[in-house]
Amino acid sequence: MTGGIAMRDFRITAVLLLALVLPIRSATAQEWVRADRLPVGFSVTAVSEDGRYLTMDDGRTWEVEISDRATTGSWAVGDFLALRRISAPRGDYEWLLLRRGELDQQAAVRLVGKRAGGSATTASTQ
Repeated sequence: MTGGIAMRDFRITAVLLLALVLPIRSATAQEWVRADRLPVGFSVTAVSEDGRYLTMDDGRTWEVEISDRATTGSWAVGDFLALRRISAPRGDYEWLLLRRGELDQQAAVRLVGKRAGGSATTASTQ
């Protein structure tokens, strides 16, 4: 009989402990995501070599994968681009720039340089 009561008390204690610990862990994970989120996107400040290189307002220069250069050759200074990680990268090209508009376009890119300065637009989650 006392073994049954002790086991029940242990189960209640374990459930209460989990109820207290899980929200703390969840809040910590949310703070990490907020501090380390990607910007919503970037404005193009330069398109060079017929779309081979794109420079953004944060100072980063991206090289466009060769099969996407015909697309990026038509992109212009001031275009706003979103940035996403490619789930199945094409070699070194692990990022995807997305241009939204009447015709959505995308290009696989890799980071090739960054100059000092610049700023990017970030999402507000509050």
